[in-house]
Amino acid sequence: MEGFSSTKQRSCMNVMGDELSQEEAKGLIKSMDVDGDGLLTLQKNLIFLTNFSMDSIPTK
Repeated sequence: MEGFSSTKQRSCMNVMGDELSQEEAKGLIKSMDVDGDGLLTLQKNLIFLTNFSMDSIPTK
């Protein structure tokens, strides 16, 4: 399955109104990239969401 890069992620987020810098998009992909190939796939997203914990969200 083909994944998408931080550039594609940034483009999608910008279209939806969330302005991301390239560094922010890279960080987002890196946080969900379980095999280190720099791409996000549906499988990686599902793994990330399965392991997601509300405790991992920083609070002010």
